[in-house]
Amino acid sequence: MACMSTHRKYDAIVVGGGHNGLTCGAYLARAGKRTLILEQKPYVGGASVTEEFSPGFRASTYAFILGHLHPKVIEELELRKFGLEYYPQPNVFNPTEDDGIIFSKDPVKTREQIARFSRSDAENYPKFFARLQSTIEILRRLQLETPVNPFRKDPAGIMRTLGFA
Repeated sequence: MACMSTHRKYDAIVVGGGHNGLTCGAYLARAGKRTLILEQKPYVGGASVTEEFSPGFRASTYAFILGHLHPKVIEELELRKFGLEYYPQPNVFNPTEDDGIIFSKDPVKTREQIARFSRSDAENYPKFFARLQSTIEILRRLQLETPVNPFRKDPAGIMRTLGFA
């Protein structure tokens, strides 16, 4: 582990150099704060890194979560300027005990895959998918809002956060 001077002064110290810690650190630094990010691993990036999980085989540990990276963060931190490239995948394979199931961006194909395991689930998938999409829209909007302080009685703030005011 590298030895650091203890005489430096920081406005903020972020513990953890995963993708969330790096994002927080970048925003703090952009706001003019002297920021230190601490990470115990020999590399930063957390779930967004590519690792060799077996000799000769490399894969992103949790790259599927990159889809959760808000487009506004990509834009504000100019991540494409620094080399971010994102290649959306049309399918996701999930292994099962005997086989596997492929979830596709095409809901019809996904429904066909689900039907191999459960006709009832396949029939209900469009309703589930629609509900999931509406939930995602709400969460995407809330993701960029300052959380409401639950200990402060502020009905107007709650209504604003929920988009009703």
